Amino acid sequence: MERQFLKYHLVSRVGVNADESVKIFKNPYVAFNIHYKSYPRFKHIYLNDTLNNSELEKFLTQRKTRRKFSGRPISLGEISHLLYYSCGLSDRHNERRMYPSAGARYPIETYICVKNALGVIPGLYHYNVKENTIEFLLEDKKLTALKKCLVKNILPKNTVAVIILAAMFNRNYTKYTERSYRYSLIECGHIGQNISLLSEKLGLGCCAIGGFIDDKINAYLDIEPSTEAVLYVFALGKK
Repeated sequence: MERQFLKYHLVSRVGVNADESVKIFKNPYVAFNIHYKSYPRFKHIYLNDTLNNSELEKFLTQRKTRRKFSGRPISLGEISHLLYYSCGLSDRHNERRMYPSAGARYPIETYICVKNALGVIPGLYHYNVKENTIEFLLEDKKLTALKKCLVKNILPKNTVAVIILAAMFNRNYTKYTERSYRYSLIECGHIGQNISLLSEKLGLGCCAIGGFIDDKINAYLDIEPSTEAVLYVFALGKK
């Protein structure tokens, strides 16, 4: 019997005919207006915008989606810093990582596609958390194969690297059953925010991408979607 969380995932996937699968509302009120919720009849307590102006607050306020990059190469040191502090081991003795995970099950796996990095062969790599290494999986010199996995085959111009987050759902399922799917998505968001803030710190532009064709990108990683599937993609480039 198919587990319910896999049904959730299959229903939300983008098919091969991506333009038909992604619904875009034409009504500008629905698609473009930003909405806020308030309780105008209730008492309000006004808050200070800030208590201090540390480096963290600076990067939080400066963070935004960037789709235009300079084309300058990224360094291996920057890749190392980004991967380690976004999803690496913060406590090797207790095997804890840089982000919270329900029950310390850590279902998210991280891959990076490198196009233009000093001293790094272009292609797809897997981030080995335990050893803090990247493992070369396949060559993809201009991210040509990866682009075919994206809606309309589009990446921001001058992208130098792409991070892909995938979930191994069974790691959570053994403890949390159907609730595990939600926890995988939450964890993916934690890592994504780390990637966004660290990119800002390193002088990188970061563009989060949800428009990918599920079957194609899972095949690109050579993973079986019933046990591991892509959830999130980030394009990176030098500002």
